[in-house]
Amino acid sequence: MNSIQKKIQGMVIELFQAMESYPYPRSGIDDALRIMAGIEDGSFFDLPFEVHSGKLGWLNGAFFGKGERAIPLLIAGTLRKEFAHDFNAILHEYWNPK
Repeated sequence: MNSIQKKIQGMVIELFQAMESYPYPRSGIDDALRIMAGIEDGSFFDLPFEVHSGKLGWLNGAFFGKGERAIPLLIAGTLRKEFAHDFNAILHEYWNPK
């Protein structure tokens, strides 16, 4: 994994930890874990770019876009308030390298 993939991996794990520490619906956790399979060991990034970038887009949209699944985590403080901004920024840097 390159450095930006490691940052993304760390942020996804941070999100999952916030979900686990909050009384988040198990179905929501299971959905995210299934979609992001391989993120913890890095094999997620072995998938074709279009596949793993699409999955990252789903996660970003579901939790911080129209899906807004992260709202309870942000309100409870289990997820830092700047997480959404930081995650979106790192994803766009990854998707659109300079």
